[in-house]
Parts: sequence; C-alpha cells; structure tokens
Amino acid sequence: MDWEIYDLLGYGGLTIEIVQYLLILLTDLLSTEAASILFERLQRFYFRWCKGEFIDATPENLPQKKMRLLREQIKNHRDLNSLGQRQLDIYTGLNIMILLLELQSYISRKGNLDNDCIFHPCGQLNTDTFNEFQLLQIMGYSDCIDIGTCVDIIGPFLNSTDLSHSNLSVADFRGANLNSSNLQFSDLRSADLSSADLSNADLSYTDLRRANFSNTNFQSAKLIDADLRGTDIKTANLANSDLEGSNLSGADFRGSNLEGANFNSADLRGAYLKEVNLVDTSFIGSRLNRSDLRLTNLQQANLSSADLRGADLRGADLRGANLENAKLVRTNLMNVIWNELTNWPSSQELELAVNVPESLKLRLKNLGGKDER
Repeated sequence: MDWEIYDLLGYGGLTIEIVQYLLILLTDLLSTEAASILFERLQRFYFRWCKGEFIDATPENLPQKKMRLLREQIKNHRDLNSLGQRQLDIYTGLNIMILLLELQSYISRKGNLDNDCIFHPCGQLNTDTFNEFQLLQIMGYSDCIDIGTCVDIIGPFLNSTDLSHSNLSVADFRGANLNSSNLQFSDLRSADLSSADLSNADLSYTDLRRANFSNTNFQSAKLIDADLRGTDIKTANLANSDLEGSNLSGADFRGSNLEGANFNSADLRGAYLKEVNLVDTSFIGSRLNRSDLRLTNLQQANLSSADLRGADLRGADLRGANLENAKLVRTNLMNVIWNELTNWPSSQELELAVNVPESLKLRLKNLGGKDER
C-alpha cells in the first residue's frame, strides 16, 4: 500500500475539487466501517512519514522511485528540479493529511466517530505518537518547495481540526480555514493568523502573545483565559466572541468589530480601542486602566465594576451603558455621549473623573448627589 500512496499522491497538492470528487467516490464505495479501516491505515502511514521512514530508506526508496518514473514520463518538464524526491515526499504527506481530515469528517457525519478515528496532526496527547512540534516541523519541511507550501495545500481543509496542545509558535497560518478547530492549550506566540477563519474555534488557555490577527475572523470564538498581550488585532472580527479572563494588555484593536463580545474579568490595560464598535459588549470586572477608548461606541455595553482608572473616554458613546460600581479615578470623560439610560457609578466616584460634562454635573446636582438607577 505504501507504494500505491506515493504513486497516487506524490505529484502536487490535492485541490478542493479533487477532494470533493474523492469524497463522492468514498460515499458510493465505502461503508463507514471500511472508511474507519482506511483511516487507521492512512494514519499509520502518516506517522511513519513524519519520522522520515520513507525518504530515509536505502535506495531505491519510494520517493526516489516515484521521482524516477515521473521524470521518465515528463522528460520535457520546464523544471525537473521541482520533481525531486523531497518535493514528492512532501506532497504525499500533505495529501495524506487532507485525506485523514476528510475521512474523519465523513465518519463523523455518519455518527460513528470514536477516538480511533480522530486525527490530530501532532498525534493524540499522552500517546507514543504525540509530538507537540510535529505540525510545525512539517510546515518547516514543506518550505523547501516554497514558503507557505504547507498551509497553501492543507489550509482549506483545517476546519474542525484538533490542534490542541500543539506548539505552533511563529507558524504561518495566513488565510487558513480553522473554523470550529480546537486550539486549546496551544502555543501560537508570534504566529501569523492574518485573514484566517477562526470563527467558532476554541482558543481557550492558548498563548497568543505577539501574534498577528489582522483581518482574522474570530466570530463566536472562545478565547477564555487566553494570553494575547501585545497582539495585533487590527480589523479583526471578534463579534460575539468569548474572551473572559483573557490577557489583552497593550493589544491593538484598531478597526476591529467587538460587538457583543464578552470581556468579563479580562485584562485590557493600555489597550488601543479608539473608534471601535463595542455595542452590547460586556466588560464586567475587566481592567481597562489607561486604555484608549476615544470615540468608541459603547451603547448598551456593560462596564459594571470595571476598572477605568486613567482611561481615555473622550467622545465615547455611553448611551444605555452600565457603569455601576466602575472605578473612574482620572478617567477622561470629555464630550462623552450619554442619556437617561446610562447607569453611572456614585457621584463620589464621578467626582474623581476629569472633564465631566456640565450636563452630567447638573444632573447630579439636581439629584442631590443621589444615583439615578
């Protein structure tokens, strides 16, 4: 079977159209039991490939055999160097990954998915096959064809993939489809996830420091207790995402959509949130010290018990916002927009803020220093 795999999958990456055609054949020819058996065989091949068993074998090894046959068949190829045994070995391994991911999805749709048919590119945690660096090593190996080859080929098929507990620091996932994937407890420090689709993904307890999330789609994603210090989140979509307890100090949210996101108990000290859409966003108990909230839309936002000391809220829209028990020491409230539905903290706390609008001062005076709830 090893030679048949190299012979079928050793030339170029599988496209979405080819994979869709293969899946139609699978559904016609394979029962779920047969698909499970095929999955197990391909997975055994995959882990042997990861160890370099085939390319390191003594001549004539399978990649070398496939290279020789291809060169005989395509003698006038404009660049025979692109048909080297490393290239053929890489294409074979990446295509096997795609087939394993698609077989897993097929078996899951049939309702027969068990632990033996769950594909983790780094191997299952607490087993002999697990290597937290394995996918990162595959990405590095694939770069000998061209930078980014791995994600270019398998990126469209990574949705719903289990990548938990993986070390993917400095990995390049630009534009990858990681929708609904599991990245819990992974190391993604300085990774490039710009323009990737991480909607509905679970990145809880993940180290994301200094990662690039420009134009990334995090809609409805979970980032509970994630470490995002110093990350570039410009123009990202975090609508309805859950970032409870996460560390986002110094993060740059310029142009991002945070509508309906949950930042309860999150650390946002020094974060750049100027002009960001924060409608219906929850910041209960969050730390927003020295954050830049100028001209933000905080309508119906929940800032109760939030620490806003030293924050800049100039021109922010606080209509309908809840600031009950918020700390406002040295908070700049110049030109904030508010209405009768804005729930302010005590008058004593407001007196500690700076540039409080005259209309708000007058309201407090008319209320005799009492809160309007």
